[in-house]
Amino acid sequence: MNTWTMETGITRTVDSLIEELQNSLEGLEGVTILGGEPLQQAEATLELIKRVKALNLTVMLYTGYEQNEYTATMRECHDLSDLVIGGRYIQELRNPELRWRGSTNQKIISPTGRYNPEEFEDWEEVEITIDHDSGEITMTGYPDEDLEILIRDFY
Repeated sequence: MNTWTMETGITRTVDSLIEELQNSLEGLEGVTILGGEPLQQAEATLELIKRVKALNLTVMLYTGYEQNEYTATMRECHDLSDLVIGGRYIQELRNPELRWRGSTNQKIISPTGRYNPEEFEDWEEVEITIDHDSGEITMTGYPDEDLEILIRDFY
């Protein structure tokens, strides 16, 4: 199943992304690269990873590919990333309490060794954003029923 259309969005060059990033470095630890599927554009993703690392930032890469499906370029993207969240999302294995993953088959790996994936505790993570101008509330994650009711009553 494809959940991301390739007919929308905007085309950006790696140069334009790096330029924008260089103007926002203060307080930044790293960059997360996710989909669609970043490794479907492995050459551009590799260039982006190398240039992000040259700015002394970390890279977190999401991919639905399994390691045995990698091309040489995909492997290099993986190996240069500080954290890789890898594996296909499988609805039958869905678990909303996993940190950064949607299903139990997906793994957190630190190819560079910069992080210890075992230190990342799983919990039911929910992010709530309130737009200052419009008052619109956006909730990302899997809230429990009490939180959903609280937000609905608030809004």
